[in-house]
Amino acid sequence: ETLEKALNVPVLAVIGEHKPLRKLRPTKVSWVMSNHEGKPLPIELAQIGLTGLEQNLWKTCADFVRERKSSRILVTGTERGCGTSVLAASIAVNLARHLRYPTVLLGTDFMSPSLATYCGVPGEPGLADVMGGSTELKYALHSAPGLAELSVLPSGGKRVSLAGEFAGEAFKMALSQLSGSAKVVLIDSPPIVTEASTTALLDSVDAVILVTRARVSLKEDVEEARSRIEGAGVHFLGAVLNRFRPEFSRSIG
Repeated sequence: ETLEKALNVPVLAVIGEHKPLRKLRPTKVSWVMSNHEGKPLPIELAQIGLTGLEQNLWKTCADFVRERKSSRILVTGTERGCGTSVLAASIAVNLARHLRYPTVLLGTDFMSPSLATYCGVPGEPGLADVMGGSTELKYALHSAPGLAELSVLPSGGKRVSLAGEFAGEAFKMALSQLSGSAKVVLIDSPPIVTEASTTALLDSVDAVILVTRARVSLKEDVEEARSRIEGAGVHFLGAVLNRFRPEFSRSIG
């Protein structure tokens, strides 16, 4: 059964399995220090040769944010391993590099911090440190090397999510400050079905992109994700089917 039939929403992209993306490792300081204007970020290098990143994905995002002063877009998945962080980083880089929109990429997945890897910035300090009061936002917000329009606020050091923290004043204040300085805030979140903290994030965003994994994501989980998104009254931009292999006829279990 196809993803589009399961969700009854637009499929923004069907992305093939791509080994270079899976081989990215935590960014070395030497790479960050040696980077220069015009040099591709790790996420861009890893995407070379990747098929399936249709223009529809970028166009949908661009059309949504174009007429708004500031937009907050949540990128979430049905379960871990969908490639949510990769997609969030890719969308943010494209909006910043090709449309020149001031963009912030925000990491909220404390259990699986990886945005720094894809964007060539330090992993700490991050959002967890800002929310905990150990550092100010300006010291945790890192500029992407060679891409002035993109700033990255990684999640910070690995830890478990705390109940209610995304509904708290510390997070809302940080998000408000980020939105005041950027055209777009792309939020990389934990899975919406398995992590209760992600549901709280829906109250703070304008739109959602759902990432699913071919042959792994279950139909009932996809339907549950859609129900939560629509129940929060948030605009559902569409879904992405990731790690698709054409030799398999079924995409959603």
